[in-house]
Amino acid sequence: TLGLVLALLLIVAFVGYLFGPPSAKYLYEHAEPLMASEHRRDWVTARDEYLDPLDAKHPDNPYKEKTRVWRDKLLLTDTEGRARMLQSQANTGFNKPSGLQEERFVQFHTLASAAEKRGDDVAAVAAWEEMASGLRPDDKDDRPWFLLAKKRSSDRTKEMALRKSQVIELLTRAKKAELEGKSVEANSILAEVVKLYGQYKDIAEFLGIAPSNAPAAVFPTVPAAAQVDDSSVPAGDRKPE
Repeated sequence: TLGLVLALLLIVAFVGYLFGPPSAKYLYEHAEPLMASEHRRDWVTARDEYLDPLDAKHPDNPYKEKTRVWRDKLLLTDTEGRARMLQSQANTGFNKPSGLQEERFVQFHTLASAAEKRGDDVAAVAAWEEMASGLRPDDKDDRPWFLLAKKRSSDRTKEMALRKSQVIELLTRAKKAELEGKSVEANSILAEVVKLYGQYKDIAEFLGIAPSNAPAAVFPTVPAAAQVDDSSVPAGDRKPE
C-alpha cells in the first residue's frame, strides 16, 4: 500500500512538473529576445505571453527591475503615438485631449514648442521638466505621460549638448587658423558659427553675442569661454597674444 501511495505521489509530481506554471526564469528568458526586437508586435507578444504571467505567477521574481524597463518601453511607444495625434493640427475628434494627463501634455507641448521656435531650448527643457514634476511616476495613469515628458526633456538636453560640441569644434578650427595667421579663414568659420547656430539662445550666450534672430546680432570673436585647445598648432607657428 505504501509503495502504491509513493508511486501515485511521484506520478502527480511529474504531471505537475510537466503541466504546471512555467518558472520565472523560463518566462523571463523567453521575453528577452522578443523585447530586443525592433518590432512593437514582438514587444506586445512578450508582454502578453511572458511578462504578464511572470508578474502574476511569480510576484517576487528577481527580474522586476529589468521587466519594468521593458514595460516602460511599451508604455512610452504607445504614449508617443497618442502625443503625435494630440499635436496634429487636423480638426478631428481623435486629437482632442481626454483626461487631465492629456490636457497637461497639450499645455506643456504648447509652451515647449513656442520656446523651441524662438531658439530657447533651455526654456523648452524647463517646460517638460515642469510637466513631469506634476505627475506621479508610480501612478498607472500618470506614468506614461511622466515617461514622455522626461524623454522630451532628455532628447532636447542631448541635442543642446551635441550642438555645443559642434560649436566648440568650429571655434577650435577658428582659433587654430587665427594662430596660424589665417584671419580670413578664422572669420569665415566664425561667420559659419553665427549662421548655423546663432539663433539658439544657449549658443548665443555661450558666444557672448545677441541671438541672430534678435534685432541687433553682434559678430563674435573667438571667446575664451570656448576653452579651445591650440596645442595642435606648432609653437613656432603661434602668433603672440
